[in-house]
Amino acid sequence: MKIVDKLIFATRYLNGTVSVNGSSEIDHEMEQEKIFHDSYDADKFINDDLFDESVFEEDYRDTLKHSEIYVESMNDDSHVYTKSIDEIHELHLERFLSENPNFEVKEMKYEIDGVKTVKKILIEKEKEVA
Repeated sequence: MKIVDKLIFATRYLNGTVSVNGSSEIDHEMEQEKIFHDSYDADKFINDDLFDESVFEEDYRDTLKHSEIYVESMNDDSHVYTKSIDEIHELHLERFLSENPNFEVKEMKYEIDGVKTVKKILIEKEKEVA
């Protein structure tokens, strides 16, 4: 059974230039945020050098609705931070759970030096054996 008491928020900030139908270059910025339960997947997302330019192009296309957009250049930056399950906004937690249906929220009760505490954690659901 896997127990998770913190989630990792990873944000990629992308900026670059695009051209529309061969016109002059236009600056464009976007960000992508994902939530992970392990640092390996978060690092993989942040350090993906093979980022698909079509995501950047599609983000720009959504703002202008032009037919031909070309990405001339693109740079990215990133930010990663960790939060305990108790600190995470309910909407972020719901999004994580919808993207990771194999996890569920539980309460863990523990006592240290006579002080009783309750903490939210994520538990990986056990796979049903037929």
